[in-house]
Amino acid sequence: MRARVGWVPERPGAGPRGLTVEKLLRLHAGYHPRDWDPAYVARLMESLEIRPGMDYGRLSKGNARRVQLAAALA
Repeated sequence: MRARVGWVPERPGAGPRGLTVEKLLRLHAGYHPRDWDPAYVARLMESLEIRPGMDYGRLSKGNARRVQLAAALA
């Protein structure tokens, strides 16, 4: 069931420090091995203006939400 559901937490925490956006999205991809579309994630990241090399734990709340949204949609 978890592999079929995308979600964005109501209260975003500080996030994992030292983990880049790209690595965080790869981690999420592991939960959705059949449905994850790397090309779609790349398009989402580009349209949401998020760079994969950014440290997720240091993102602003708004940018962290953008990453969470991309992960949920992917």
